[in-house]
Amino acid sequence: MMNKDAISLTNTISKAEGNEALSLTYASLKDAAGREADTISTERLQAGNTILDIYTIASDAISGGMGSVWRVHHEGWNIDLAMKRPQPRFFAEGSRERKENFIRECENWIYLGLHPCIVSCYYVRDIGGVPSIFSEWMDGGSLRDRIMDGTLYEGTADAVQERILDIAIQSANGLMYSHRNGLLHLDMKPGNLLLTKDWDAKISDFGLSNAKSELGDRTAGFTREYCSREQAEGTAPARWMDVYAWALTVLEMYAGGRLWESGEEAAWNCASYFERCQWFIPGKMQQTLQRCLTDKTCDFEELLPQLEQIYSEVTGNTYPRENPGKAAADSADSLNNRALSFLDLGMPDRAREIWQNALKIVPGHPASVYNLGLMEWRDAKIDDMELLRRCEQSGSDYSSSVTDRLVEQIRMERADITDHPLSDGRIPPGQLEEKKREDLVPPAENNADPNLGTIYKSPDGNRYFCFNIMSEEIVLTDAAYQPLITIRNPHHKNLYKACFSEDGNTIYVGGIGYLAFLDTETLRWDEITLHGTVSFIYRSSEGRYMIAGDSDADRIVDVRNHRILLTLENRDERLVDLIERDDLVQAVFSVRHEKDFRIIENRFPGPAAPWELCRIRNIMEAESDKARADILEGQLREAIDRNDMGQAIALLEEAEKLGGTFRFLKYRRRIYARCSPKELIGIYEINHVPLPEEVTPHSMAFHPVNGKLAVSHRGSMGSAITFLDSGLLPCGSFFTDTADPPSVFFSDSGELLICAYSGSYTQIRDAESGKIRMRVGEKGAQVTGIRAIDPEDRLLLTHTDGTTTFWTIPEGKVRKRMKHPLTHVHDVCFLKDGRTVWGREDGKIQITNTYHLFGRTSCQLFEDDEPVYSVLRS
Repeated sequence: MMNKDAISLTNTISKAEGNEALSLTYASLKDAAGREADTISTERLQAGNTILDIYTIASDAISGGMGSVWRVHHEGWNIDLAMKRPQPRFFAEGSRERKENFIRECENWIYLGLHPCIVSCYYVRDIGGVPSIFSEWMDGGSLRDRIMDGTLYEGTADAVQERILDIAIQSANGLMYSHRNGLLHLDMKPGNLLLTKDWDAKISDFGLSNAKSELGDRTAGFTREYCSREQAEGTAPARWMDVYAWALTVLEMYAGGRLWESGEEAAWNCASYFERCQWFIPGKMQQTLQRCLTDKTCDFEELLPQLEQIYSEVTGNTYPRENPGKAAADSADSLNNRALSFLDLGMPDRAREIWQNALKIVPGHPASVYNLGLMEWRDAKIDDMELLRRCEQSGSDYSSSVTDRLVEQIRMERADITDHPLSDGRIPPGQLEEKKREDLVPPAENNADPNLGTIYKSPDGNRYFCFNIMSEEIVLTDAAYQPLITIRNPHHKNLYKACFSEDGNTIYVGGIGYLAFLDTETLRWDEITLHGTVSFIYRSSEGRYMIAGDSDADRIVDVRNHRILLTLENRDERLVDLIERDDLVQAVFSVRHEKDFRIIENRFPGPAAPWELCRIRNIMEAESDKARADILEGQLREAIDRNDMGQAIALLEEAEKLGGTFRFLKYRRRIYARCSPKELIGIYEINHVPLPEEVTPHSMAFHPVNGKLAVSHRGSMGSAITFLDSGLLPCGSFFTDTADPPSVFFSDSGELLICAYSGSYTQIRDAESGKIRMRVGEKGAQVTGIRAIDPEDRLLLTHTDGTTTFWTIPEGKVRKRMKHPLTHVHDVCFLKDGRTVWGREDGKIQITNTYHLFGRTSCQLFEDDEPVYSVLRS
């Protein structure tokens, strides 16, 4: 019989269903309802024990006023987490509503997402009847601990001063972010400011002041020693209360301990405490702290620049940590972590939806691509090769070190038995036990209806599986060929091979472009898309795996979850058998052009790849990346100087991912300028551009920064411009407003796409969105050439009527017009040294020192036999 608490929980879940604001609360409650029978006692929460088959307790409990904290290792994420558990007495019999309210209050912290100065909270999970908070583990303890044991004050006086100021700024930054997101902390104190061993500071327990109130905590959700008189008396919460508590936290760092009994007392005696502090407080910091304790208009938006200025004046250095600025709670990183939370709480569909949203925000986001693909691979929605392809593609736009690591994790779980085998040997054909476990019934034994086509027998011999050629139906019969089940074949006549699982409950079916799994009990049909035609399917020796081969590859399928565990692409050998020996497998390969067989013995590791949790790099890691980028810049210069363009391109790609595209833009231009077309073809792979068949490219231009290719062509609704990414795959397009496609090129900065039409005008479009910024040109004066003089500033156009016009982009107006009295100019370009090259109708190439063709300018003339229609710089 269901108890009252379970009934209450079920009712709450029903109310929460579909409510976005309660989605994580709903997931937590549903997860708890599914484990009502679980009883996890406090005795089980001992170091070395594992709970829920996920969390390994890594430390003894650290007790506090509200409850206890354990360091636990999340086996699926392969990271350490903090498990914070309130005292069980708060959730005694009949306190179900209290538990639900506690979880909702914790959700405020969860939805803050990723920020470098806030401890990430992932979810709340019921552990033995007590809602336990799982958050980021900080290996340096709390600021209170470091004040009490004196490690905050290690080193020289200058080092201590710099450390205190750094922690003050980090904590102010975290509180400013939470205020921007509408969340007050209301219990800021040294015990809630956690540290790493590298002195990164992050604020913890956001929103728990209300949660503690819900639990009937005697302090009503605040700490008396750090709150103002108004907060203690129950005044409506306000931002200045967090500012007040932050100031007392900073003052305690300088004092070496708390000098006051209550927060109210500290405000009265603030000035006298400055003289009693163990460490000198700079004058401007004293003024700042006094104002924070007396002025209710004080805000972190105003304080943070002042604190960074104090840091610069005291240390003589610019504050080294980057201000995250508008860090978003719904960034791709934050959404990825939230999706993992839903997955842990048993809601994979919701996790999939959130990962898809993350990929809309940041297409190719490595962690989201990897996690979503890993889930779909384990659910047999995609094969291993598709997962690898997705991750490798995401690596083209992000740090190769990240994607390389993710790909390596996939390869660990993919269990390529040909990699690092435990044993490898060859045997002649006569010594090979030929026992291929197929279910094909020989024609001599087939007494069934001839319309049934090829027939396959179950391992126990009591059922047959066949395909009715006439009705295009899949038929399961008994031993006398009497139909037991008849279903419509989704692929009509496209069915080539089939095989029963060892228990006979699943039938594996292969055809052109697919491998399917038919459950004979539920009649559920699941399938995976393949590139080839399945030519054979058979079982491993113990039936735990299926082997399916086609013209492209051999595939090993895990029978337990129908997952394609490993794809062995066609090489000089084919997989002909898989023999299970306890925890080992022996793969037998037929070697082409040879008579013997090769046997490889290895292990399948199981689900070894951890999920990828996003985190923010600390300052030490950021400095390491900067140092690496500096080294790469030096190597890049040397490669260009010795004209090794292949090495230069490789170094450039790695350097841009570490140091940013714009820092290395000058090197990209130098490389392009030095490479001949033949050399560039040697550096970049030539790929087929997958445009529709009816598309004929008219003009193309490479983006100077991100390498995208803009292609103008005729489309089904007029002319269009299609963008291709670095892999030459379409990544966007828009239609123009003319039937004829324009000639296109990018401005030097890559922010503008210039479209010159065969008529008398040119459009300046935003390269990212395709929106028209301005239209230039005049009636009766067709544009023959166009160049950007200054990116985002001026354009120079040559026209068929012999004029040259200078346009200002912001205003869209002609700044100057020149008429060429002697000859028409067809095109113009600018040299690196500032000179201008003019291509003329009379076959002359004219070089001037300015943008003027005539006048008081020194110039050079080069003769040509034909009119010069295009002028380009190498």
